[in-house]
Amino acid sequence: KGARFGVDPWVHTPNDLKKIREAVERAGGTLVLLDDNPLDAAWTAQPSAPLAPVVPHPLQYAGKASDVKRQELGTALAAAKADALAITLPEEICWLLNIRGGDVPCTPFALSYAIAHKDGTVDWFIDAEKVTDETRAWVGADVRLHPLDDFSGHIEKLAQEGKKVWIDPAAAPVKIDALVRSAGATPHEERSPLQLMKAKKNDVEIQGAINAHIRDGV
Repeated sequence: KGARFGVDPWVHTPNDLKKIREAVERAGGTLVLLDDNPLDAAWTAQPSAPLAPVVPHPLQYAGKASDVKRQELGTALAAAKADALAITLPEEICWLLNIRGGDVPCTPFALSYAIAHKDGTVDWFIDAEKVTDETRAWVGADVRLHPLDDFSGHIEKLAQEGKKVWIDPAAAPVKIDALVRSAGATPHEERSPLQLMKAKKNDVEIQGAINAHIRDGV
């Protein structure tokens, strides 16, 4: 009772935080969102972030072009009266941009953040060392590349400009929610539209799953 309980707002979602806050306050404590994670200071031998190259995921496997996916997403944002979607799940970004990476063992993820806009364009925040010239050409001019550290600033700027930012309360870090609210705006909180979009497999994706299961079975 009376203690201050710190959490890293980059590793908990808004839904997580509600449960943690209720437990802390029930015990008579106070929840504090930290600016820096003390584990990073203590972990002196922490390895560097992975730098696996990001590669195109060809249309013969994706079944739908990225620009088509981005326009469909933009239509969903406009219907919800949202201007932009904060995307923090790597599987959503890889699906939307038709790319794959090697940052995570056994899963073809490229670790990054993105902001998708209702006009179909995307701001993509990723270490530039991972993006080859081929991949830059693949994603096209409507996907603007930025350093990973610029993500927070872009979220703040959108909120300050009065733009409605869509946040998935079950997936996005609570830090994004805090950034939007500290800028005097209220986020649109709802499950990401990408969840259902990428769950609806097209014929090419279905056949790809069948082929993968056959190879795996053999």
